[in-house]
Parts: sequence; C-alpha cells; structure tokens
Amino acid sequence: MKSRLPWYDFHVRPLGIAVLVVLASACGKPKLSGLRCQSNCQTVEDPFRLLLAVDFTDSDGNLSQGQLTLKVDEQSTATKLPIADLFKAAGLQPGATSGTLQFSADVVLQTIQAEQTFAVSATATDASGKDSNTSKLTFSISI
Repeated sequence: MKSRLPWYDFHVRPLGIAVLVVLASACGKPKLSGLRCQSNCQTVEDPFRLLLAVDFTDSDGNLSQGQLTLKVDEQSTATKLPIADLFKAAGLQPGATSGTLQFSADVVLQTIQAEQTFAVSATATDASGKDSNTSKLTFSISI
C-alpha cells in the first residue's frame, strides 16, 4: 500500500491551477509584430507625419472593435486610433485573426536636433480590454 504525503496535494494542485490561469489569460490576447514604414515613411507635404504598418494576430477575432495606441518616446500623451477604421481601410473582415494594419502617425517633438533619435510605439487593445505587446520603431533625424 502506498502512502500519500500530505504536502503532495497542497503543493501540486495550486501549481496546476496557476498553469491553467496563465494559459487562459494568454488566449485571445492580441499580438503586434513588425512595426515598420510603409513604402515611403514620410510625405513630402508633412515630414512629421509617418506612414506606418504593423502585423497583428488575435486568436479570438475581436481586435476590430478595439483601438491602437501610438506613443512617441513613451510620452504620457498618446494617439488612439479606432481599429475598425484600419480594418476597413485594409479590406479586412471584422472577425479577422491576422493581417496588416496601415496608419499614419503625427510626430510631435519638444525639440529637434540633428542626429536626434526617437521611437514610435504601438499597442493594441481588443474589445475584451486585453492589451497586446508593444511594438517599437526607432527613427533618426537628419537635418
């Protein structure tokens, strides 16, 4: 007859529950990758308007009802874009689970100096309020 150690039930079960909680929380969370410039990064008319694109995956397909948050150098102010508009512009169906979003971002810097660098970051929030990872792209100013 095998005897059961008292600590076995106490320690193993919570670990199993913790693994299930972590796996469940990762499900449906959107993911961004490859933040990059579109074919041209700037327009001649406005050099501080960046033309960007980012790839996404979202296993539960509710990203189209969320928003894309853009920041420059982690500033406290952010630009929020409705993702439904980006889906429509890209020809994506509302329940799409992967694709590429194209958008423009206006860059506002306090000062501008030669060889200055700044980063633009993008984070997506889906309809359930789940935030994606942050995708970043760094630029250098040449005057």
